[in-house]
Amino acid sequence: MHSNFYFAAFLTGLMGLPVQADRIALASSSSPTRFKPVYEVAVNSEIICKVQHSIRWKDNPWTEEQCEARAIEFGEAADQWNLDPAVLLAMGINESDLRSICHKSGRGIDCGILGVRCVQGSDGKCKNKPVRGFTPATLLRPSINIHKGAEILATLHGGNLASYNGGPRAKDDTYPTKISALLSALGGVDVFAKHRKLRKETRMEKLTRTISQAVQP
Repeated sequence: MHSNFYFAAFLTGLMGLPVQADRIALASSSSPTRFKPVYEVAVNSEIICKVQHSIRWKDNPWTEEQCEARAIEFGEAADQWNLDPAVLLAMGINESDLRSICHKSGRGIDCGILGVRCVQGSDGKCKNKPVRGFTPATLLRPSINIHKGAEILATLHGGNLASYNGGPRAKDDTYPTKISALLSALGGVDVFAKHRKLRKETRMEKLTRTISQAVQP
């Protein structure tokens, strides 16, 4: 009974409407993705520091104050847009390895921790909603980036992760599967999604293993 309830919550939260991480478990062992239950993924400075230090070990580690700031920003953005801060953190890991960088993507560039899309006009400013008037440099600021990423997920895509990654008509569940794998890892479960489209995802396999080990007490 419990596994069916949690699997339904998983599908509702990651494929469509947002739900809280401490109310769901990632799919049961009978699921095609073979996740084990994970409960109460708390987004705080401790877990953020552990994750950032483990996946970016060649970079300068964030200070405790920086990790605390990120935890507050994820929490406030999630509260404002009725999202789950753990999902936002998992998205940040997947999009950028928690780095404030920009890279070209299609007609625009994806910037910052949550990979917020900016389609630049001739003046160098973004012309797409809801970041119209912003510059890529501004979107690199974590406080702005996290809130804008959450706003985009909630308002333009209705909390649907596949849509956030692939556009309004996206039906591919690869992106939600990646996020669910990362959520599982944040809960300390060493698991890799046995999804046919992730079989060659060596980066994701390494990330989930590294994170699940890093968050252990």
